[in-house]
Amino acid sequence: MTEIEHLKRHLEKEESHHVKHVRTAVAQADNKLAAARLMRDIAELRQRVAQVEARLANELKRKRQAEHDIARLRKELSATKSCVASLRLPTRPLVKHCSKFA
Repeated sequence: MTEIEHLKRHLEKEESHHVKHVRTAVAQADNKLAAARLMRDIAELRQRVAQVEARLANELKRKRQAEHDIARLRKELSATKSCVASLRLPTRPLVKHCSKFA
């Protein structure tokens, strides 16, 4: 009987050992799947960051162009206002020249 009990204990230890290996293998497989998902997520995030950076660069370019256009239009407006103001100035009466010099 003792030999049978010994074999049972040995079998239980072996079974426990194999169950641990199986659990470890399953955990490693799960970890590999999780790592693969994370790598995919990282790749997708990198693509999204690149897209956002491209949009930002485009928006900054448009902003600089708009600022340039505003500055140019302000100069044109100022010049136009000066021209209009000079047209509104009262004109001096014309001085008649001596007919001798005409």
